[in-house]
Amino acid sequence: MFQYGWQFDDVRFCFRTCRKYDEMSDRVSAMPDTTEGLVQLQEYLRECQDVAQHQLKEEIDEAANRLKFFLDYAFFTSIHILPHKFLHLSVFC
Repeated sequence: MFQYGWQFDDVRFCFRTCRKYDEMSDRVSAMPDTTEGLVQLQEYLRECQDVAQHQLKEEIDEAANRLKFFLDYAFFTSIHILPHKFLHLSVFC
């Protein structure tokens, strides 16, 4: 029987990476109420530029490598595709 566990892990990996970008975007889009909040936002932006940006790029590179592997080696027939035709993406979040 064909195993689908690797697919779910890869999709979850991609969604986690996307959620990290969304969280960063939400946080920097919020308008700080105080000067202290503005300073914290600047520190967060600096941390994102120095650390998070590079980590997320590595995760995106890993996801691209996984996709390349699947495109090179995985051949899916309609038997493999049809069970997932109506699968909703919220399952992976």
